[in-house]
Amino acid sequence: MRPPIDDGVVLVTGASSGMGQELARKLASRAKAMVLVARRQERLELLAAELRLAHPDLRVLAEPCDLTDSSAVDQLVEHVQGELGGVDVLINNAGSVNIAFVEEAHFDEVQRMIELNVVGLTYLTRLLLPGMLARGRGGILNVSSFFGVEILPGYAAYAGTKHYVKGFTEALRAECAGTGVVVSTAYPGPVKSAFWQVDNAETLSVPGGLYISVKHAARAVLAGFRRGRARIVPSLRMKLFVGFLGVSPGPVKRLVNGLLGRWMRARRARVARGANTSRPPEPDGRDWTFDGSWPYAPKWFRSGDGWMHYVDEGPREGPAVVLVHGNPTWGYLYRNFVPPLVDAGYRVVVPDLLGFGRSDKPDISEIYRIPRHAERLDALLESLDLHDATIVPQDWGGPIGLAWAGRHPERVDRLFILNTFAHEPLEPYHPPLAVNLFRMSGIGELLVKGFHVFVRVFLFRQGIVKRARMTETVRRAYLAPHPSWSSRTSVLVFPREIPVTPDARLTPFLRQVEQGLTRLADRPVFIAWAMDDPIFRPEFIDQFWTRTFPNAHIERIAEAGHYLQEDAHERLVPMLLGFLKETSAARIARVEAPIEACSS
Repeated sequence: MRPPIDDGVVLVTGASSGMGQELARKLASRAKAMVLVARRQERLELLAAELRLAHPDLRVLAEPCDLTDSSAVDQLVEHVQGELGGVDVLINNAGSVNIAFVEEAHFDEVQRMIELNVVGLTYLTRLLLPGMLARGRGGILNVSSFFGVEILPGYAAYAGTKHYVKGFTEALRAECAGTGVVVSTAYPGPVKSAFWQVDNAETLSVPGGLYISVKHAARAVLAGFRRGRARIVPSLRMKLFVGFLGVSPGPVKRLVNGLLGRWMRARRARVARGANTSRPPEPDGRDWTFDGSWPYAPKWFRSGDGWMHYVDEGPREGPAVVLVHGNPTWGYLYRNFVPPLVDAGYRVVVPDLLGFGRSDKPDISEIYRIPRHAERLDALLESLDLHDATIVPQDWGGPIGLAWAGRHPERVDRLFILNTFAHEPLEPYHPPLAVNLFRMSGIGELLVKGFHVFVRVFLFRQGIVKRARMTETVRRAYLAPHPSWSSRTSVLVFPREIPVTPDARLTPFLRQVEQGLTRLADRPVFIAWAMDDPIFRPEFIDQFWTRTFPNAHIERIAEAGHYLQEDAHERLVPMLLGFLKETSAARIARVEAPIEACSS
């Protein structure tokens, strides 16, 4: 018996990211209607817009809901039943993880995990199951974990919740036998997603070889569910691992787990002894000043996905200038901008996006999507309480940095825009051949993660006109952040985010950013455009920017390529300083004019 996915109403919890998001994408091609449930409304709405673009006939409801709140769940079910008449298939994917030895765990976090993983799953099932039984058709897929069949030291409370899911679901399957309702349990094992980016994940970790990609996990789980299987284990490695543990004698497993627990405690103690409370030390002790060309004290911001590095120079109360880089560069790109701006009295903030520069580099593609970068940068900049800010974005720094500016127009005084974009695509875009190769599965991995072509070829050669400026020191600074295959995941994600068609995955986010720019329509805007950029060609100015800011001052810079901060910094910096001085004087005059009128 198969669950009624085709032309059915499917509700997915935990749909804002990770496997829930991938499950929703794959189910959307078959379902009549999708109900997306999670706590984060903005991400839900982006996914909903993406699904509507890809499937115009699909009805999509984005329903933000805290599944630990029973009254909110009651309202959710009532609303969905009123809109769609009922739910045919329930995917209980939402969950959280707490990794800690029991005596170290924060109990409020453990309690919330239990309420979500156990109570929330059970209550939503209880509310939707009667309708399925009454119709004689339905499907329930509960996502458990490897920890639902085995245990590991450091995961006691989490394993307890997943053992509950296993027992509950298997008993429910027996109860529903012959009713037309299919009940399955998925045991996906460790999946490469932000779900595992939590405290203690490094010192109490699952063996890396057991991780599988989100897309692989979602595809295999849905294949098993559509066949009505009771237990679904999507990874061959995990099947072999679980099978091996299943035939291992109990005393042996208890001995191994005991030894593992002792080893983990010893490892945790070593880490604690060497830990810095503000930021773990650099793992290799490298000198990040690069012969004094980047002499700034590192600052750190802890995002939900990892530590972000940034530079914050100049007077704390001064008007801020935020310099935002793109791919595959980092704050070092603006090394010629920082000293003159600080000397002029500005507070200069230069963040390294996650995956770049000195920031952390988790090997998880999902967390490097543009909306996630924008969320993290927003959080970092808001933590600094900036005012009178001028934002200077280039490359991917455009949609990422201008998303913050559009959300917080009260903090932004001016825009100094370099070669970038931040607009909804209205027609297909044809990137250069090299970028298309980076976008291809397999070939992109080999070129970007293996041979480091994005830096060694595009940054050092194709993206620069004045290649002599790429000295040995500068090359070393750009090569330093990504020394290995796994550290280059962020570099590969960016070209795959390029919206080459109007219905691209990134389009809903870009639409929001472009709408946010309308809140900045009265701000002074300066556009400095490199005319030899193979990515952002000169026609982008009129195609996008003059439409958004018709009164912007535009400077077309000859003999400058994509990385114009390298090719033309000696022209750009005086332009920026002059723009800041001129617009500051005009702003003061606007403020003083009414005062003088009143006093006369």
